[in-house]
Amino acid sequence: MLAAPAAFIHFSHIPRFVFTSHYSLTMMSYAPAAVSNSTQFRFQMRLHNLQMLGKVFYMESAVSDGPRHHETWTAYVFLLDAPEGVGKVIGQFIGRAKSRQAAREQASGQALAALGQY
Repeated sequence: MLAAPAAFIHFSHIPRFVFTSHYSLTMMSYAPAAVSNSTQFRFQMRLHNLQMLGKVFYMESAVSDGPRHHETWTAYVFLLDAPEGVGKVIGQFIGRAKSRQAAREQASGQALAALGQY
């Protein structure tokens, strides 16, 4: 027979959890956003930050195709010459992957490379 878990277990990393029953966890606190040991680039975040600084204008879209258990995502990034609504498209970049985030990263990476920001 399995022993009951301890009432409180402190992990050395955030977030911390409390075992509320034999099978469920309750979140105690939240980890800081964007903390990662990965060296993977965050192209979509960089492109977004450049737009917030007014250095780049872009729109993006993502669609999935195929059955839900084996879908393929296609993400589009459109570079604009002015803010959305008044700008004309000056570049279109496409990323395809098994996840939406990976497809967005591919398309954003291509856009940043075209801008010389990569």
